[in-house]
Amino acid sequence: MTFTISLYAALCIFAGGILCKTYNWFRISVGIHGQDTSPGQRLLSALKGILSMLTSKKIINLGRAFFFDVLLQNRLLQASAYRWASHMLVFWGFTLLLVMHALEAVIMEPLISDYASTQNPYLFLRNLGGLFVLLGLAMMIFREHLTVPAKTKRSGADIAILVFLGVMLVSGIFLEGTKITSKTRFLEMVEDYSDEDDPRAIKALEYYWARYYGLASDTDFPKDDSRLLETGKDIHEMSCASCHARPQWAFMSYGFSKLLRPIARDLDRAGGTIFLWYMHFLTAFAALALFPFTKFLHLLATPLSLLANAVMDESSSDPANIATKQAIELDACTHCGLCTEVCSVEMAFRAIPNPNIFPSEKIQKLRSMAVGGNTSHQDAADMLQGLYLCTNCHRCTDICPSGINLQSLWFYVREAYLLKIPEPLVLTFFSFYRGIKQELLGPDRFHRPLKAVRKALNASLDTGIGTTQTIELNEIDRQKKNLLSKSLRGSSLSYCFTCTTCSSACPVTRVVDDAPGELGLVPHQIIRAVNLGLVDIVFRSEMLWSCLGCYLCQDACPQGVRVADILAELKLMAANQVKGHLQKRGEKEDLE
Repeated sequence: MTFTISLYAALCIFAGGILCKTYNWFRISVGIHGQDTSPGQRLLSALKGILSMLTSKKIINLGRAFFFDVLLQNRLLQASAYRWASHMLVFWGFTLLLVMHALEAVIMEPLISDYASTQNPYLFLRNLGGLFVLLGLAMMIFREHLTVPAKTKRSGADIAILVFLGVMLVSGIFLEGTKITSKTRFLEMVEDYSDEDDPRAIKALEYYWARYYGLASDTDFPKDDSRLLETGKDIHEMSCASCHARPQWAFMSYGFSKLLRPIARDLDRAGGTIFLWYMHFLTAFAALALFPFTKFLHLLATPLSLLANAVMDESSSDPANIATKQAIELDACTHCGLCTEVCSVEMAFRAIPNPNIFPSEKIQKLRSMAVGGNTSHQDAADMLQGLYLCTNCHRCTDICPSGINLQSLWFYVREAYLLKIPEPLVLTFFSFYRGIKQELLGPDRFHRPLKAVRKALNASLDTGIGTTQTIELNEIDRQKKNLLSKSLRGSSLSYCFTCTTCSSACPVTRVVDDAPGELGLVPHQIIRAVNLGLVDIVFRSEMLWSCLGCYLCQDACPQGVRVADILAELKLMAANQVKGHLQKRGEKEDLE
């Protein structure tokens, strides 16, 4: 009764959790996509996308991704052979246990008419699956704690997963071991499956099982009774041999039963088999119930992420489907930390103790914020700091074994936050990357944060907040050390004789019809304005924010003027001007 109630309860929680998670995939939006679409519309878009993909050549990509990336875990192999080996041991070990143990009544028995879990090769394969899982877990624990210092913070859920897996496996092995030695279990099998009711025949069978099948009998048998042994063998071959292979084939369980023999009788009388049975199955049911709410969910979400990224092109995909894919990717993350190990700005944590600098921690925080709904200003600011420190190097996306397009995720989430948090530094460091992604954003989304920052900058200049920097610029010939960094001091600025080579090389000036009119100043004019100390027109210039940071101007300068470096530093000064203005006025509202 307890078994049935526990199973139904676990199945109900499991089904409810999966439904909630699936609904969240079509509800939450972590970037700029899917903000104005309902879950129903997103579900409909997903179905349309799937039908379109199944009737196109993309189905070949889907099949290739399923075989190589899902079944063989090729992406993980490319990242780390050691991790691939440990992961494959756990994956295929649990697959064997799932097919031949947990779901044997659903899979094995309908497929094989004379299937018996205690017969070979099934008995051996079940123990082999358990061995695979134990070896895989041991390799994971060894690597985490003894070989490579962990750069990611392991959550309680991560630890709970390992505990559940360990308890399930160990209790299962111990349970099979106690069954081998248990006389109570032997008598139950005789009653259920044997036609013998003669006590002498049962005693002979017990004698045979005690000799060859590891049974810990409490019956006082003669030391060597060949006649009784032969009788037991005949009864075994008639009643048991078709279902029971020698227990030695269950090498792990049998090995444990041998260790257990000194206390096997006492353990059997104390109900040890029943206790281990409850421990094993209740732990399995608890793991089933927790599946949708823990790291276990990646068993479903990761294949979906791998398959979706194999067939989706974000430049042509429905924005609703991009939003759904990103929501799935949040749950596909296994928190393995590979992305953090290759992150180009990971060392920034030494100077900025914000865990969101790490990609693996950033995605965990992003998931909790997306599901929770309410986000404090500090949480949002910490997340944005982790997002704008990203150098767009693509390493995290290339190495992610779950196939998550982290590069795209950071970009779209950063764009969403730019409309909420006054962080002009993002626009300085990432103007080039935003520029090449302008088509994906669209004109409105691309220009809104820039317009908002320029508006705040103009307000700071109009209210006189920039007086200090104005003085420094007006005295630039005598006080350069207080304006630009040491590497940009000296006579570099004075070398400029406004030949316009930098402006001619600039790709920004080449794509506008009226460069001076649309950009305010072009590069050579900005350098000239700095020399003249004209701070207002420099900071108000459209060019300052449209600069891509491509260094073509600096490379082309015949005088060696560090044009791009100067523009970058001026842009940082302008960004700090905006931040100082907003902080002084206490403005915490959105930039919209």
